[in-house]
Order: sequence, then structure tokens, then C-alpha cells
Amino acid sequence: MHAKLNEYPTFLTNYCSNDRFYVIDVARNGESFTLKEVTREFFPSLSHTPIPYKRVGQANGFWLYKNDARVGSVSIVRTGTYEKPVYETALAVMAGTSEGDKAVLEDWAVQAAIEMAGTLFVTTKFAWHPPIELALAA
Repeated sequence: MHAKLNEYPTFLTNYCSNDRFYVIDVARNGESFTLKEVTREFFPSLSHTPIPYKRVGQANGFWLYKNDARVGSVSIVRTGTYEKPVYETALAVMAGTSEGDKAVLEDWAVQAAIEMAGTLFVTTKFAWHPPIELALAA
């Protein structure tokens, strides 16, 4: 879903020498899954999995694309106090966007807030706006 999340498998392989590693494959409908054990050597290779999503714009305001199709937009404003900043985030998906892509948009918004804050410890507040309908040209 996101490049930062793709880095995590490399961190996990360094905890304990007797850990076991699994890949979970969830069906598109979300109603079934498979669980496959993999080797310690294979697990870090997951960090090289291609990500179909890309951000176009800065952390405080961007469009998220999946391949060449727009998923939605994110706009972030820092509010609150110096000691307790809040990253208020406005999200809007394109009409017809799947629930999975909505979740990805929210995750990219969190990653952008982390980037803006310069720390993992951020407070975010989400406001979902109505889906964006693009009118077709005549």
C-alpha cells in the first residue's frame, strides 16, 4: 500500500531466530484468505513488492493515484498548539472507489501527516467529504 509499509518486513526479520513467517492472501471480496508459511530469507523480499499507488503533490495536499486512475485527494492543515499539534485531514474519494482503496487513501494521509510532523507520534483528525463526481466533456 505504501513504500514505508513495505520497509517493515526487513525490520521484523531481526527480532528472534526462531520466528516463523507467513504471507496472508486475502480474497478481493474479503470473505476468505490463505495463510502460507515462508522462509526467513523470502520474507524481506516482500519489501520489493511493486506498489500501484503514487502521490502527486506535497504532503499537505495531494492526489493519490492507483496506476493511472485517481483514487482521491487529501488536504492536511496543522492546527492545535505547539505542544499538541493536530493534523486535520480532509479526504475525498472519486465516485465508485472501492472500500480497499478508501483505506489506502486514509493510510497515505496518515503517512503524509507523519512526514509533516517529522515523528510517528501524531494526532490526526479525519473529515470525509462526498465522493468526487467528474463531469464528462460533451
